[in-house]
Amino acid sequence: MHMTSGLALAGLICLSLTAGSAVNARTVGVAATAMPDTLTTPPSLSERTLVPGHSLVVQERVTTGAMGPAQLLMLDQSAVTVSAQSELTIDAFVYDPNTRTGQMAINLSQGLMRYVGGRISKNGTVNIETPVATMGVRGGIAHVNVLSATVVEVTLVYGEWIRGETRSGQSFELTRAGEFTRIALGELPTPPVIIPTKTIRQAATSLGIEGPGTTAEQNRRGRLNRGPGDRNSSDAETAKLDGGTGDRRDSNRRNRR
Repeated sequence: MHMTSGLALAGLICLSLTAGSAVNARTVGVAATAMPDTLTTPPSLSERTLVPGHSLVVQERVTTGAMGPAQLLMLDQSAVTVSAQSELTIDAFVYDPNTRTGQMAINLSQGLMRYVGGRISKNGTVNIETPVATMGVRGGIAHVNVLSATVVEVTLVYGEWIRGETRSGQSFELTRAGEFTRIALGELPTPPVIIPTKTIRQAATSLGIEGPGTTAEQNRRGRLNRGPGDRNSSDAETAKLDGGTGDRRDSNRRNRR
């Protein structure tokens, strides 16, 4: 997968932030990575190839091909990564950088999506719609896998919760790191269970992620997260998926002092 450099990525976000208010108020993020067969369809425009640096707008549809995943970085510093053969639409996105609040809604019609929460999900709920169920994510990281028009799998990798409702009105909730449920159309969601870390890693690998986070996610945290005392939830996931190495690094730093 083609990766933009950290400096270039930070520049793209900064450009979009300024352009969003001064030139195009609908700009909501940028494409960070994309394979050559990834396509995008902005509203009222024809389908075209998605390239890194492309500015995203509300109601834009992104479709990945067989070559691999794509990653989108939103202006609230959240990240959306989708697998090969996926399709999603940015249904809604409103963000106030002064209050760090807003609204975000994504429609995932097929494929696997990894959502890494940003400012909006820290203070509110990000909505994800699928053919089988609609859910809200608060904080942290979620994997949503639309296997077909009748089956979706949901994992709370890390965070506060995922709460949702099936098309038939059945509710479900995930509140613990690693909790998983499978939802089939017309059936009750399976009871939440903790799945192995290996399974979560395999899902991440299918998205081109070689560890707890992609290069783009890490650059976003290191270069763009300027809030004092604001600890991104992905950092906690890093420690968890590395088997506690994050805690050991903290301990080593304290010992050196």
